[in-house]
Amino acid sequence: MQVDCVHIVNDRSLNGQVVHARCSNKRKTHRIHNLCTSGWGRGHKKHANGNMFTYGQDAFSIAEDAITVADGHGVDGDQVAMFACEAAMNLPKPLPIDIMCQPRLVERDLRDSVEHIVRAASQKRGGATLVHMMFVKEGQRRWVITVNVGDSEALLLYRNRVHVCSVAHSWDNLEVYRRYEHICPEPRDVCYNRWNAGKHKLKDSSGEYKPIHLYARSKNGISTLNQTNAMFMKHLHERKRRPDLRYGTQSKRIPSSIHENWGSSVLVHGRARGQVMASVGDHAERALTGVPYDLIHVYIHEVPPDERVVAVVQTDGIVHERTLRECGSIGWSCGNAKRYLEDIRHPRDDMAAAMAIWEPNPRKTTPCQVPINT
Repeated sequence: MQVDCVHIVNDRSLNGQVVHARCSNKRKTHRIHNLCTSGWGRGHKKHANGNMFTYGQDAFSIAEDAITVADGHGVDGDQVAMFACEAAMNLPKPLPIDIMCQPRLVERDLRDSVEHIVRAASQKRGGATLVHMMFVKEGQRRWVITVNVGDSEALLLYRNRVHVCSVAHSWDNLEVYRRYEHICPEPRDVCYNRWNAGKHKLKDSSGEYKPIHLYARSKNGISTLNQTNAMFMKHLHERKRRPDLRYGTQSKRIPSSIHENWGSSVLVHGRARGQVMASVGDHAERALTGVPYDLIHVYIHEVPPDERVVAVVQTDGIVHERTLRECGSIGWSCGNAKRYLEDIRHPRDDMAAAMAIWEPNPRKTTPCQVPINT
């Protein structure tokens, strides 16, 4: 399967200018579309708790026309995840006429609503990611709207491709970090994993036990990849004779850049903090890092009327176990969220996924409707 992602034009704003996807395939008659949602999760024993509504610290929620997951972390992370999922299901669904005529207004209104959720979580030292997909239809036209905070993932599968609809708010995402750096008066540094900034030790390229920085700030104030440290990490698996470290410590995915996939964290006063830049809750860390509360991405994707579409939202417990192409091929054929997770035998983390299958009914059509001018 081909892999692509949401395109963002950097305009020096925090979120950049998201390029929403439109479809020009219009027909005089159209099929009835069937939409089916499902969800499933599996908690890891390291996060065992008495919360019957979460899977370890992960949670999901489904409705007839929406799916969402949240990945909790820190103190009461399961409570934040549950809160985030419930709150996301109450997000106002945009009107089709607004999606067609005023997508920027839809984006702004949804971001404002999600920011309220982000601020409303009571936990100061615990948080959760949030990714939410809603499905809107008007006549023959269909839209999938994705909202995300943090690094949980939203995928849209059709026409033999995996389209990543979410934007990873992680500290090793250089483009997101640069936008944060431009907005924040005192941006924090980022280190590989938590070596020498937590309980684990690893000698750096100079043979010292100092945090290994991802980025180097140039004279014009724009961060670039620290090439010395990147090459040092690239060859770590050879020096340690650890083939499992060839592509990082965090997942089976081969990253597009050598500085990714190391579970990198933000540095605050020489100590490593969290791996995600934005989350629901985590107010104490926000105060230390200066990440604005409106680091929230909203993406509108119109899908062709005659295509079968599969949408998946998932936490990083699944991301660590599968490549994007594997997620695409399994998600396309499995039929529901439970079967989507079944072949992951020994997960290293909690997992939650929700899925929607939106397909035209080949036997049912509706009469022609007068199109709305856009």
